[in-house]
Amino acid sequence: MNILTRYLIGRFLKILFFSLVASVLVFLVIDVIENLDKFLDKNVSPKIIFTYYYLYTPFIAFLVFPVAVILATLITIGGMMNSREIVAMRASGISLWWISNRLMLMGGITSVLLFYFGEYVLPRLNQQRLEIWRVEVRKLPKRSTVRSDRIYLLESPNTFFHMERWDDVRKVGYRPTIQKAESNSLTLRIDAEQAIWDTSQNKWKFYRGVERVWNNGNEFTERFAERVIDEIHLTPIDFVDLSLKPEEMGYEDLKQFIEKLKSTGSDATRWEVDLWSKLASPASTAIIIFIALPIAAVQRRSGMILSFGIGLLVSFLYFGVMQIAKIFGYQGDLPAPMAAWFANGLFFLMGWILLIRVRK
Repeated sequence: MNILTRYLIGRFLKILFFSLVASVLVFLVIDVIENLDKFLDKNVSPKIIFTYYYLYTPFIAFLVFPVAVILATLITIGGMMNSREIVAMRASGISLWWISNRLMLMGGITSVLLFYFGEYVLPRLNQQRLEIWRVEVRKLPKRSTVRSDRIYLLESPNTFFHMERWDDVRKVGYRPTIQKAESNSLTLRIDAEQAIWDTSQNKWKFYRGVERVWNNGNEFTERFAERVIDEIHLTPIDFVDLSLKPEEMGYEDLKQFIEKLKSTGSDATRWEVDLWSKLASPASTAIIIFIALPIAAVQRRSGMILSFGIGLLVSFLYFGVMQIAKIFGYQGDLPAPMAAWFANGLFFLMGWILLIRVRK
C-alpha cells in the first residue's frame, strides 16, 4: 500500500468514525425522546433503561452505518476538492477511478465485516434488548417461560397440531389438539388438557383427553388419562422460535427457521425477503460509496453544500426504495431476492452512469 492510498483510506476512516458517532447519537436522542415516557409510565428503573440502550447501540450503529458512509465519502472527497488535492492528483495522472477503486475496496471489506457482525453479534444483543422491552414495557411474561400462544403447525399434508400455549421451561403444552383428515373428511381428533414432551422417548404424552375416530360414518370415542402420541413427530424446537423477529436471528438461523416453516406448510414469503435482506443490507455500504463519489467530485461546479444535500437526499431515496421493494416482496408481488436487492441494483446502475459522466 503506497503513501497516497494510506492517506486516502486513513482520512476516510477517521471521518467515517466521527460520522458514525454523530449518526448514532442523533438516533439515540430521537429514540429516547420518543420512548422515555413509555419506560417511565411502566416504572422501569434507570439501570434497566441504560441496559436497554447499551444493548441497542450496536444495532443502531449497524442501521445508520450507510448514512455515516455517505457523509464520510462526501466530506472526504469534497474536502480534497476544496483543498485542490484532487486537482493535484489528476495532474499527476491519478483519476477518479483510482480513488473510487480504493474506497470501493474499503466498502467491500466493510460490507463483509458488517455481515459477520450482523450474523454473530447482533442477534444475541437484540434478543436481550427486545426481551427487556417485552417484559419491562409491555409487561408480557418472559419468553423463556412462555414462548408462543395459539400454535398451529402442519405435521403432514393431512395432519394438524394445535396448542393454546407452550411453556418452554417445563416443556408443557396446554389444550393440545390433533386433527387428521382424509379426502376432506375428518378421520381422527385427539383433545387433551396437557401435552408434555417426554425426553426419554422423544415423544409427546397427552394427559386427560379424549380420542374420536370416524370410520364409514361411525364415530368411536375413547377417553384416556395418559397416552403416548405416535401421530406427531414435531418437537418443541419446531415452534419454540415462532415469536422471534428476524433481527434476533443470524443468517443461518433464519434460513433453518424458513425451512422449518415450509416443512409445516406455513407461508415463509416475508421471512425469505428478510433472509435475502441480511445479504443485501451490508452490501449497501459499497453501493453508497459508489454513488456518493461522483456527487462529491462535482462539488467544484455545484458547490459543497449542494452536493452534500444531494448526497443525503440520495441516501434517503435509497432506503426508501429498499423499503418499498421489501413491501412488494412481503406481499408476494416481487420474488424475495429481487425485493431485497432491487435498491442495490438500481443505485449501482445510477452510480455507474454518474461516475462515467464525471471527468477522469
